Amino acid sequence: MRFGETGGMRVEEWATVFTPSDANGNALVPEDLPLVKTISTGNPAFGTFFINSLTGERIQITVSSFPIMGRSNRLLGSMAMFWKTKEI
Repeated sequence: MRFGETGGMRVEEWATVFTPSDANGNALVPEDLPLVKTISTGNPAFGTFFINSLTGERIQITVSSFPIMGRSNRLLGSMAMFWKTKEI
């Protein structure tokens, strides 16, 4: 699904739909996800992990996230880019 089809998604909803996990299939807690790290710290974050696609396929993705800063260094939100990667 594309952003135009889903709109914004809260991390709880995203994690429920896509169930992020490590290479061994262990579920990742939200605090381990790059976007959550960026929201929590205000710093860019990067990570590679697995998700279950909407078709049920387990795929590896890489995520880069960065903060969106306003005046006076106020954190307004964050943005993440996701792309499918090959297993490493």
